[in-house]
Amino acid sequence: MKKIFFASFFAIFAVLFSFSEENSVASRDYVPVNIGVFGHRQYPFGDYGKHVYFEEGLGLMGDYALPFLLANHEFGVAAHLLSGRILSGNTALENSSLISFYGGAWLDFPLKFDISFRPELDFGFTTRTETIREEEKSYTDSLFQVVGSFRWQPKSLFEDELSFEFAPYFSLVPFEDNTTIFFGMRLGVVYNFGKMIHTIKVRRAERGIQEIRDTLKNLSVSDVSVQRNSDGLTLIMDNIQFAANSAELAESEKAKLDALKPLFEEHKNNLLIAGYCADDGSAENSMHISAAQAGAVADYLIQKGVRSESEVLVVGRGSLDSLGDNSTDSGKTKNRRVEITLLEK
Repeated sequence: MKKIFFASFFAIFAVLFSFSEENSVASRDYVPVNIGVFGHRQYPFGDYGKHVYFEEGLGLMGDYALPFLLANHEFGVAAHLLSGRILSGNTALENSSLISFYGGAWLDFPLKFDISFRPELDFGFTTRTETIREEEKSYTDSLFQVVGSFRWQPKSLFEDELSFEFAPYFSLVPFEDNTTIFFGMRLGVVYNFGKMIHTIKVRRAERGIQEIRDTLKNLSVSDVSVQRNSDGLTLIMDNIQFAANSAELAESEKAKLDALKPLFEEHKNNLLIAGYCADDGSAENSMHISAAQAGAVADYLIQKGVRSESEVLVVGRGSLDSLGDNSTDSGKTKNRRVEITLLEK
C-alpha cells in the first residue's frame, strides 16, 4: 500500500509539472504569498474509527503562486502545520493529541461572486501521541491528502488582501496495522502578505518621489521631473542641451547638475545614467550619440565629486522609449533627454 501511495503521489506531480508553462503571472508587481489560520475537524473510517470519534484542532497555512500556468489556471504550492486533540471512546485513553505537517500543489479555478475553487494535493507526516494508564506512546505516519478548497475573496470589502476558506478534504494515513481514510473540513482566514509588503513599498516610493519633488522645488531646478520605475527613482532631465550632434554639455546644463548636487548628497544610491535621442538619424548613430551624452553627464558628476566611477553606470538608448512624437519639433525636444536613476540597493 505504501509503495502505491508514494508512486501515485509523485506520478501526479510529474504530470502537473510536465504541462506547466511560463506566463504573465511572473509579471506581478508583488510577491503572491498568502498566510492564514484555520480550524479543522476530521472523522476516521475503518478500524481506527471504531474507537476514535473525531480529531480537531487549529493550524497555520501558507501558499505561494508560482510563475506558471496549468491549462491557463494559476498554479502554486502550499504548506500546513496543525495540532489538535483526538476524541476517543476508549475509556483507558487518558490523553491524546496529534501534530501534522504537510505540503503540496494547488490549481486555481475562478468562479463567480469572488469565489474560486482550488483543488490541492498534499503529502506530509502526522504524529499521534496517546497516554494510556500513564504510559505515553507516539507514532508517526505519512499522510496523503486531496483537498477541494473554496476561497471567497470579497474585493469590494478588502480589495484582494483578505479571503475566507472552506475546504472539505480526504486524508489517507497508512498506519502500520491498517490504512485509514479520514473525511474532514477546515475553515480559515487567509491574508495576502505579499500584497501588504507591496503596498508598504509603494507608499515608501510615493513618499520618496514627493520628497525629491520638494527638494527640486527648493533648489529651483527647472526641466527636471521624477518618477518611479523598476530600478528605482528616476530624475528626467528634459530638453537637455548639448552642442549640435555632440556630447559637449552646455553651460546651462552644468549649472543644473551643480544645483542637483545637494540631492545626490542626500541620496547616496548608485546612479544609472541613460541618454536618449530624437529619431533623426540611423539607429546606430542615435545609440552612439545618446551613450556619449549620458557619459558626458556621468563624467561631469564624477569630476565634481558627486560619485566615483564605480558608483555610476552609463547606457545609451538612442531613440527607444520615446516620450513625444518624433514628427514634431516639440516631440523631438521631449525625446532628447537624460535620465538619472537612483538605483535601489
